Amino acid sequence: MGIYVYVNYVVCMKILIITSPNSLSHILKAKSIGKSLIENGHEIHYATTPKYAHCFKQRFHPIPDIQESDLSPFPTFSWYSSETNIKNCIKAELTLIENIKPDLIIGIFRFTTRTAAKLTNVPFYSVASGCILPNQKTTLGFNNNEENNQNQRYYLKCFNEFATHKLNKVHKSLGAKTTDNILNQLTGDMTFLWDFKDFFNPNANYPHQHIGPIEVSNLLPTETNFTKIENNSLPKVLISLGTCNTSTEFISRMVNIMLDLGFAVILCQGKNKNLKERFSNNSNVFCYEFIHFKQALEFCDLVICHGGQLTLFEAFEKQVPALIFPFHPEQAQNGICAESINCGQRIIDSTVFTGDSNVYINRFMLLSDDEIKQKISDLVTNPKSKKALKKISKVIKELPGETAIADYINKVA
Repeated sequence: MGIYVYVNYVVCMKILIITSPNSLSHILKAKSIGKSLIENGHEIHYATTPKYAHCFKQRFHPIPDIQESDLSPFPTFSWYSSETNIKNCIKAELTLIENIKPDLIIGIFRFTTRTAAKLTNVPFYSVASGCILPNQKTTLGFNNNEENNQNQRYYLKCFNEFATHKLNKVHKSLGAKTTDNILNQLTGDMTFLWDFKDFFNPNANYPHQHIGPIEVSNLLPTETNFTKIENNSLPKVLISLGTCNTSTEFISRMVNIMLDLGFAVILCQGKNKNLKERFSNNSNVFCYEFIHFKQALEFCDLVICHGGQLTLFEAFEKQVPALIFPFHPEQAQNGICAESINCGQRIIDSTVFTGDSNVYINRFMLLSDDEIKQKISDLVTNPKSKKALKKISKVIKELPGETAIADYINKVA
């Protein structure tokens, strides 16, 4: 009688993760995905601009990125104006791939990596948000029936055509296939979406998988002592515009409005470095550079944010509604999606964006304090909101996040 032993094993792969430098959240997503893959036995290499070298302890490779042209947190004409710059970024990736010889490349919101992967015949996976991928029927930042929808669509179409044209000129010089849409660069042999179908279900004709939010809350040294906040008896609002956006004007006004409504304010200052000093004499304002977001949410009744998906999903998971003030069309679209599931509300109506975030600030400044207070009241008293947040919280908690990427790779390795 024979004894049979079945052994499950995973083939160790050398995986190169290349991420964009335009957002700290993208850097942290790369670290989180890498950590999960390392725990599954894979060898991980990271690459992005030298600015973030300190975020990676080992196997980090500095490379240029088209986004360094203006350090904008959102795509701009400057990213694509120089064909030489685009070509140099792709060549740097080609050199890195030749040196490392990865079995797989994972790109996070990087517009050149797909090209380098295709030229070297290395499998390429992308990690992105569904609403910014190609072939969407919606106009970013607008509902279909809203005024000026077509104006915004026209601007975005012109921008995409410009970027596509510039990239294709570089592709031809390198012997790469041309593309009919710059947004194709954010898709891969498999595309992992860090959102979920209830939030945005893309019109996708490429392999994709909704994995939900990627866990990053423990990857930064953050404030976790909330004794003073916990001892404050007022209802609490957390205000955060992320790490890329800055508007002292907006934040100062919103802090004063929330204080007037009887809230204590937890303030994540991000790039707004002077805010702590500005509110230092108010015992109901708690200002931090970085904060453990999920832990802070335990005390909150409301979040006011820029509409970044990571921020929104962490709030929804804790069943906290969000008031959203965007700085570019993708964030404005997230506001629309939050409204569609009754978990959030936009502060301003849909606004045509032509490359300058000040259009949102200007629209905001046209609102009276009473109008803003009414929007806050409508959100926190919405009878549908509590039920919707409970449902969406359950959906988010059941999503696998970064572990789904490791599981998928282990199956196909």
